[in-house]
Amino acid sequence: MLSASSFALFKWQLRASLDYNILPDAQLRGFAVTADRSLSEDMSLRLGVGRSFTGDKETSLQVAATRRFRFADLSLQGEYSTPRNDWRIGLQLAFSLVPEPLGGGYALARPGAAAGGNIALQAFVDRNSNARFDAGEEPVPGVAVSGLSNDKLVTDAKGRALVTGLGYGSIAQVRTNIDDIAITNVSGPPSVIEFTPRAGSVAVVPYPLETEGEVMLKVSVQRGEKKVGLSAVMVKAIGENGQIREGITEFDGSIMFDGLRPGNYRLELEEQQSKRLKMRLTAPVSFTIAGDGGVAPDIEATVVFDNAE
Repeated sequence: MLSASSFALFKWQLRASLDYNILPDAQLRGFAVTADRSLSEDMSLRLGVGRSFTGDKETSLQVAATRRFRFADLSLQGEYSTPRNDWRIGLQLAFSLVPEPLGGGYALARPGAAAGGNIALQAFVDRNSNARFDAGEEPVPGVAVSGLSNDKLVTDAKGRALVTGLGYGSIAQVRTNIDDIAITNVSGPPSVIEFTPRAGSVAVVPYPLETEGEVMLKVSVQRGEKKVGLSAVMVKAIGENGQIREGITEFDGSIMFDGLRPGNYRLELEEQQSKRLKMRLTAPVSFTIAGDGGVAPDIEATVVFDNAE
């Protein structure tokens, strides 16, 4: 048998096959040609013709339209063959059953899920930053998830999404997006998840989102009756949670620290710069990012130069 495939006009995928004998005598037994075209993301069309040169020397014509759903493929198929003038019309529903490790039981999925790897994703607000979905932490619905087929899913009310058909053996990628979730002041893991799929397996992937906040700081020095903002001052925000953010003040002495996890922070001057300039804070400066993140009240830090007259 000889087979070949090609694209026509970048719209139709053509496949052809020849069935033949070489020994003891060269003989053409039959041929078949099929043409497939995607009409949209959810609809496809197939046309086919075949001819047998042995037996009844039958010629057959096929047409099939397939509607792709998230959980199954529904196909309406028709076939006509001569010389017997046979008509056949059929309706086929194809699906896979995939185990759901997060919710228990099985879920319906598109055909082929058992032939490749799958991911069960759990999105949640990680209040204690341990990357595990613990009791009391809220799930996050609305996280967009897409795999090889680019079918766009979103996590349900329990923060769950099942992504199927991710291939087998090589590295697979699943893309996520949190732009449309209902909660604000959160940041997520990297938007691309990579893993090595195994046929018929379901990998459980936690997707922790962390609340974050921001604070505006101004560093000033006392000049007579008023305070003047200092530019190019290197400062650090050091959190009790281990997070450290560094930055340099703008021309007016201001600096924005964003992406801060909830907790208590203290402000410090960069050690080498402060020693060189003999600069220090007049009083300790601290601030708190609330548990639900957001914008903390502005804070002000005043410095003094020990060599100033």
